[in-house]
Amino acid sequence: MKYFDIDINQLLLFSDSNLYMYFLLSYLGCYLVYKMFKKFLLACAFFTALGGWVRYLAGPNYYGALFGQIIIGLAYAPAFGFATLLPDRWFSMKERFLVTTIAVYSSYAGWALGYILPCMIVGDDIQNMDLNLLVQAIIMTVPIVLSIFCVEEKPKVPPSYSALVKLND
Repeated sequence: MKYFDIDINQLLLFSDSNLYMYFLLSYLGCYLVYKMFKKFLLACAFFTALGGWVRYLAGPNYYGALFGQIIIGLAYAPAFGFATLLPDRWFSMKERFLVTTIAVYSSYAGWALGYILPCMIVGDDIQNMDLNLLVQAIIMTVPIVLSIFCVEEKPKVPPSYSALVKLND
């Protein structure tokens, strides 16, 4: 609140704005993931990084940082689609439960880290807020590299009969 010079209602809007986008657009996001997995994964990684860098470059400008939060929320809209489609395409039936659980809970782990890390970086010195936003922007850029080099549209050999049937649909 000190950094942006805002009141509690504006802080709540800032902290929840990405969740509003995530909630309102998750159905559309899941549909697009199903239709264009690799392209949409790259787009989501790009928009996540973009949102992080917009927040960093906005500095203490509340509305610029809020715009960055909204971009991040738009990027997270297909998260449910990624969490369900990825195990279905790449893993056998016995492994899907574990992979789906990891995919879903990794978002929660990221959010938890996103709340703990700023407290450790900023502490009592509000001047460290810029460093915090820079660290977050760098971390949010990593998925672009991973999505470009590590993710395939579909495996060459399906992991199970059900994946083979879906591959031919």
